[in-house]
Amino acid sequence: MTPVAMLRRIRDLAAEDGNVRFTLHARRRMVERGILIRQVMSVLRLGVIAEGPALNVRGNWQCTMRRLAAGAEIHVAVAIEDGVLVLTVY
Repeated sequence: MTPVAMLRRIRDLAAEDGNVRFTLHARRRMVERGILIRQVMSVLRLGVIAEGPALNVRGNWQCTMRRLAAGAEIHVAVAIEDGVLVLTVY
């Protein structure tokens, strides 16, 4: 998958909150780092791809996105797996 196609797919899916899920690891990192769900959603909807896309070990496309959100540069690692799965946040 090309970066443009991946970005389009993530933005299309993230347009509806119900299409975005968070791993327990991602939720823990959000709490640890003081990152809010709205910041993550902003990255998914308006951010750019910083790394990838690449196939992960489960055979799903994965990438890392970034965006300046609420005064901080937020990075979000995501996979396309029955919607957008947020893997980690930093």
